[in-house]
Amino acid sequence: MTADLTRHPRRPAETRPRHEGAGVGGIRAVLVGVGAMNAIVARLLTEKGVEIVGAVGRSPEKVGRDAGTVLGLTHPLGVEVVADADALYDSVRPDIAMVATSSFMVDQYDVLATCARHGVNAITIGEELLFPWHTYPERTGELAALAREHGVTLAGSGFQDFFLVNQVAGLLGAVNRFDRLVGRESFNVDDYGAEVARDQRIGTTPEDFAAWQASSTRPPSFALPILAAVASSAGLTITGTTVELRPDIATGPIESRSLETVVEPGLLIGFTTVDTVTTGEGPILQMELSGHIYRPGETDRCEWTVQGDPNVRVVNPDVDTLRMTCTQMVNRVPDVINADPGFVTPADLPPLHYRPRPLNEYILARA
Repeated sequence: MTADLTRHPRRPAETRPRHEGAGVGGIRAVLVGVGAMNAIVARLLTEKGVEIVGAVGRSPEKVGRDAGTVLGLTHPLGVEVVADADALYDSVRPDIAMVATSSFMVDQYDVLATCARHGVNAITIGEELLFPWHTYPERTGELAALAREHGVTLAGSGFQDFFLVNQVAGLLGAVNRFDRLVGRESFNVDDYGAEVARDQRIGTTPEDFAAWQASSTRPPSFALPILAAVASSAGLTITGTTVELRPDIATGPIESRSLETVVEPGLLIGFTTVDTVTTGEGPILQMELSGHIYRPGETDRCEWTVQGDPNVRVVNPDVDTLRMTCTQMVNRVPDVINADPGFVTPADLPPLHYRPRPLNEYILARA
């Protein structure tokens, strides 16, 4: 589903209740998803003085066990992984949920709606949720209304927050005119767990990939929300979008750690999307995003090129995409708690800041 809009509806200028424990108690967080990403998030939250009061998971092998043990931490967290998020939110009343489950709105809608109904702020690293106003405006509007009704904030963040949106918005602000923006990013699918590996079609045949590519149910690419967010920040109106998908085929046996299998030659180890966005104002935005199992010597890379007046290029070679997805998510916690109710994007939040002190010290007191 697509819509010709890049700017989300303005939210009422209402003020949400502030965190009551600011400067006194600490922030109480629940982990939604107990995989590779929230294992890092849990460590970071603990370092920043955030109390982890619950964890939600789906796997029968994880439910009922201590979350610290499941996440591979050096110490137990003293909370069990549960499957019933509703009961957990009612019992522990967290300030925020750290959502690291899946990439797309169709999978995350109920997760975020549940948070909102229970008065829990939420921040997700789901790629489409960075800026779903373009791909799912109706569903995003529903979540925004639900969040406002219950006085909470829902937000998308992660690696894309700075490196793929705010860095690029600042870059465009440094030029007089741009005609074309081109971004290139790669990531190792195996770093992000089985859910993302399945999203990237690991182990499927080229024929299966072609059929999936042609299907009407194929979810939007990870790059489209990024380009929509950049267009919105630049005040551009999207008039059209195209996407090209290229499969990445194994030439020899290659292990998939996340799926605990060996991908045989001739099967997919991931794929690349090339999204192109045209705008009514003229500039063209394009992003090439490659997610596959890395071969020896490959590293994450992120670069942007602006063609215009003047030309400019920024390259972030060998960037730690995995860890910086989590660090940005954690650094956003105070911003999300402090924000007005609704569904917010990085453009609605302050610039990312370094957080040297416990995160609760950055929470605004109740008015």
